[in-house]
Amino acid sequence: MDKAHPELVRMEAIDKRFPGVHALRAVDFDLRAGEVHALMGENGAGKSTLMKCLSGVDQPESGRILVGQQEVTLPSPKAAQDLGIGIIHQELALMKDLNVAQNIWIGREPRRSLGRIRSSASVHAPGPIRRATIGAAQSGPRSTCWKNRCKRR
Repeated sequence: MDKAHPELVRMEAIDKRFPGVHALRAVDFDLRAGEVHALMGENGAGKSTLMKCLSGVDQPESGRILVGQQEVTLPSPKAAQDLGIGIIHQELALMKDLNVAQNIWIGREPRRSLGRIRSSASVHAPGPIRRATIGAAQSGPRSTCWKNRCKRR
């Protein structure tokens, strides 16, 4: 195990079927502190389905999900959120006046004792996901791309 970049999330041999479609076949995915991933592929490749399994929207039919080396079951988005897993779905109608963290944690903002949202509070991810977010922000992108040409930093 790389102590400088501990594993935060691992998905092993994830399978998911829908009527007439085998959307995910033994898919593996891992995320370490300081990493940023982009899932790319053609329509129907299973990108959204994999993220829905990680965020508790869909449940895989087989395989395992580990968060911080602990195997977990994610029966709902709330269960995933409680472990610090958040996702912005493929939705273009985000709150444009909010930053990325605020959009991810909308509805779960830090609150005062009477339930009012703290206006001055910065929104942070709980648990191990916070370390990934902070590490990614500090290290910046590993490559820059412009018009299908990428340059590694």
